[in-house]
Parts: sequence; structure tokens; C-alpha cells
Amino acid sequence: MKTEKLKEWGLNEEQIALVMRANGQDINKIREKFAGFGAMKEKLARLEAEASSQKEEEIHQQADWWRQKAEETENEWKQKWERRDFEEALRRSLRQAGARNEKAVRALLDEESIHLEKDGVLEGIQQQLAQLKTEHGYLFCPDQAPPIILRPGNREVEGSEESRIREIMGLPSFAAGKDDF
Repeated sequence: MKTEKLKEWGLNEEQIALVMRANGQDINKIREKFAGFGAMKEKLARLEAEASSQKEEEIHQQADWWRQKAEETENEWKQKWERRDFEEALRRSLRQAGARNEKAVRALLDEESIHLEKDGVLEGIQQQLAQLKTEHGYLFCPDQAPPIILRPGNREVEGSEESRIREIMGLPSFAAGKDDF
């Protein structure tokens, strides 16, 4: 409250002094009640700063943990894919070599000395397969060309092949456009 306002209301100097003193006492009582408020505000600000720094640190720790977990998972899957590619290339090589029993041939291979190159070719497999073929040839199919199928008669047939077959079998040939059945 201001003294000008009290003068407007028509109070004299003595009355204004009494009102101001009573007002001051009320203000002091209220200030005493809220005296710790400023300290509490400062403490709250300090605690919020600490909490936010702890949260940031905790978030950074969690991010680092997830990053590490992702790298471990990625490395694990890379190893699995490399192993799968190696297995597929080895199976393909054994099929091409004519292995009768893949498990038996693999048991005799030194797989640690076989490496998969970037282009998908197995390094060191050919020497081992050649050695196994000489020592344990029964594990592989013989190297034979596929059989040649010959048809009876001359391949250079005049007319249709069907008429040539009928002729070889001793059957009469068809009349033009008619069946004998």
C-alpha cells in the first residue's frame, strides 16, 4: 500500500504511519513464511540440472549398450552368412566332383585349409578332391561321358521320321492324310 493512496482517503500523517507499520508487520510475517522459498527454488534448479545430466548420462549409456549389441548381432550374422556361403560352395564343389556320399567325403576333407574367396570360389578344395579321388576312388562316380543314344537306321531320312519307323517295322506307309487305324 502506498502513502499517496492513504492521503487520498483522507488519513493524517499519524494514521498513515500506523497503517504502514501494521502493513509492514504483515509483510514481514509473510516473508518469514516464504523465506525458505528462494532457497528451495535454487535447490530445485540445482536438482533439476543434476537430474537432467544424470538422465543424459543414462541415455548415453543405454545408447552405447544398444550400439554394442547391434555390432555384436551384426558380426554374429556376418559369420553365419559366411558359413552358409562356405557350406553352399563346398556342397556345389562336391556335386561337381561326383561325390557319391557328401558326408563321407567331407569327413575326409581338411575343411580348415579350405577358404572361400570373395568371388565365391573355394581355395584349396581341388587339390584335396584330387587326392581323395586317387586314394578313395570308390567315394566318387566314375568320370564317364553321358551315354550316346543311337536310333536304328540312317539319321538322314527322306520324308518324315514316322514313315521311316513304319518302314523299319514292316508296316505299310500312310495314304496321304489318312490313318490306317
